[in-house]
Amino acid sequence: MEFFYNNQIYFSIEQSPFMVNLGCYLNIGKDINLSTKNSLGTKQFLKIIKEIRDKVELALKKTNETMKKKWDLKRKPETEQLGRDLV
Repeated sequence: MEFFYNNQIYFSIEQSPFMVNLGCYLNIGKDINLSTKNSLGTKQFLKIIKEIRDKVELALKKTNETMKKKWDLKRKPETEQLGRDLV
């Protein structure tokens, strides 16, 4: 269940949590002939992670702005309270 939850792409961040945290999708057992000769160096890996996290940050800001606009449309104006009103 946790694998399915963390491996799907979320609308709000436009990535899967595994991609955001680890910089790659998980191996689900289909790639048998994996080798380490094609693995990334530390600097390349950090560059990829930074790019992914920048994209996620932009996606979250966009989602936040959309949610704020929708909320503000439904919001009712506040009523004025007089000094004698008990709250």
